[in-house]
Amino acid sequence: MPPDMKPAPNTETTKKKDEELKEAVLQAQAEAEERKRQQQQQNLTQEAEQTAKAANAKEEEGIAVNPTTFTTKKPTPDWDAIIEDYKTDFPERKLADNALSFESQQEAIQFFLGQAQSPKNREFFCQEVMNGVPSPFYIASFGTEKSYNGKLEDIQAEINKDLKNASPEQTAKLQKGLSTIDAQMKIQGTMNMREELKKTVKPEEPSAAAPVESTGMACKSLESVDLPLQVLANQPRSLCTEMGAGFVPRNDEIGVNYYTIM
Repeated sequence: MPPDMKPAPNTETTKKKDEELKEAVLQAQAEAEERKRQQQQQNLTQEAEQTAKAANAKEEEGIAVNPTTFTTKKPTPDWDAIIEDYKTDFPERKLADNALSFESQQEAIQFFLGQAQSPKNREFFCQEVMNGVPSPFYIASFGTEKSYNGKLEDIQAEINKDLKNASPEQTAKLQKGLSTIDAQMKIQGTMNMREELKKTVKPEEPSAAAPVESTGMACKSLESVDLPLQVLANQPRSLCTEMGAGFVPRNDEIGVNYYTIM
């Protein structure tokens, strides 16, 4: 072989090296993803421990930790399994209308955190109800091994923050979670508007109308009633006009004058 000529590359060797390189890259990505998942789970565990410590501190200080109830706003395929775990963890507590009772908000957070984390990784969307009245506090998980809690606006902001570093699979689940949050916010907004209207609008008391004694009928009825002219001859015109009705004269086909109460 002339000195200036190089041997032809071995295609099999090159192909093998490419495959090994590709496999090494995929392995590195998988290991990085696993480290990230473990770190997220560790952070969640630390948050739960801090929450539990805060609850214990409140109890030691004599601050009341109120009993509370959480009910599902949108049953998920995992809800039945969550109910079974609740029965196992709290066998002495009764269930009614999918409402889970807890001694405190912190106890509820701890329970649902265990449902959200691996290996269970369950989805749920619950609202707190205290003394029969829904509160603005929610607990939710959308299948990403993380439990969210707080007001809808707070959960929405935290999801948007998590989306920045989410995998494609996590992104799809979190986007679905945002849709659920948005829908509930609209419902909540409508309910709040109705409550405000109730506070500002004073219901009008219906005025009592005097009955038409000769006919036994009252003008509060808005149905059209034909009465002979002589029946209404001595009745005040305000009898029905106050109710939005009015007298409309007309003649029937035999020439007798009538007034119609409209």
